[in-house]
Amino acid sequence: MEKVILWGVFIVAVALLFFSFRKLPLKDWLIIFLFTSYISVIAGTVVVEEKKLAYPVKILEKHFESSLQFEMLSLPVICLYFYQTSYIQHIP
Repeated sequence: MEKVILWGVFIVAVALLFFSFRKLPLKDWLIIFLFTSYISVIAGTVVVEEKKLAYPVKILEKHFESSLQFEMLSLPVICLYFYQTSYIQHIP
């Protein structure tokens, strides 16, 4: 059951990622996505190596202890949508 949920989250995250980059300004969205991915991979690696968190079920990565699906796709997409919904354009 866990693998079905993980595959569902993966498919939804890829679809949302495709639709989120169609909005302007693309440069801002790309910076937010890449920065969040970078920070979450570093933080996730530290937390997993310190044995504070374990991922018992993983679908895409066999040789990593951390969940790359969450750290490089799901969390950055969630942060990207949060940024897009709270984005305020300043009109001069």
